[in-house]
Amino acid sequence: MCLFSGSGQVAFAIIMALCIVLTGVAAFKQGEGKLHTWSCLLDEKDCTKLEFKHRKFMQLVAGFVCTSFILEILAMLYNFSIVCLCFFRDYALHPLTWFAFLIFGFLLAAMIIFSAAHNSGNGYYPKGEEYGWGSLCLIFAIILSFLNLIIACVALCFADVSVFSVSL
Repeated sequence: MCLFSGSGQVAFAIIMALCIVLTGVAAFKQGEGKLHTWSCLLDEKDCTKLEFKHRKFMQLVAGFVCTSFILEILAMLYNFSIVCLCFFRDYALHPLTWFAFLIFGFLLAAMIIFSAAHNSGNGYYPKGEEYGWGSLCLIFAIILSFLNLIIACVALCFADVSVFSVSL
């Protein structure tokens, strides 16, 4: 196994697992502090007046968060599938960087939409209510996905430069 790029893949997998948990909690856990209401998104009859008025914001946030959740799972599966391919690593690691970039972008877009809707008084929470745990999970997932982007880029650099590759 190539030591440096392999350890980058292990770090990527650990951080991605944490990111999957945080994004899953932010996307699917309902209750106080949630990012969106699934019952309202699935059937508009279940919406409160405030939720119905701002249903588009909830749809956008839910779409971006769920898309990033799916991409996180795909990135994790792809990472596990190439962990043994040390001799193809310089080509196989490129998609991990793109996965990390897309995940970071989708999570950031969801947080920007949620924050803009919440701060401008257009949000689907009553005015003055603080951000909930769903947004905190999303913020931590954004930080971890940015860290994963850096790790993927560094692992790619180590895989591309044969001087840094050490086979065991």
